[in-house]
Amino acid sequence: MLTYWPTVVAARGARWAHVRVCIISIVMPFAIAAIAVVAFIINESNMRAGFPKAR
Repeated sequence: MLTYWPTVVAARGARWAHVRVCIISIVMPFAIAAIAVVAFIINESNMRAGFPKAR
């Protein structure tokens, strides 16, 4: 949804929307990779050891 509206507007000829879609397409893969790294770090066993399971 983040790119849908600017893409539609860019298809209609708005230059600002085209620039925004280009920037989003460059930044988004790095943001996804950063989230994956954070999720991997949070899911390590030493982090899970701090929160014992309730039985």
